[in-house]
Amino acid sequence: MDKFKPSRPSLSESIRSHLTLDNWRKARRLFKEVVTDEYNKRARLLDNIIVNLIAENKILKYRVNGLTEAIHNKKKKRRRGKPLFTQLAPLD
Repeated sequence: MDKFKPSRPSLSESIRSHLTLDNWRKARRLFKEVVTDEYNKRARLLDNIIVNLIAENKILKYRVNGLTEAIHNKKKKRRRGKPLFTQLAPLD
């Protein structure tokens, strides 16, 4: 009977589906829901760390995409190399 019982996602999985690291507004909203005193010095520090991590993550994603595209372009350029000398000579 336990096989047919739908499993609930763990708390960390449900938070991951609710919040992606691309949206700092959602992160701030979730932070305000969780933290009772958002004006506390440690709470503000945590909020700043969250926003900085989101920004850094976004920058790194753009960098990875750019480097991936550069590698793809370099491989594409390499494929268009000059033909071998034997291919240029007429066949007898």
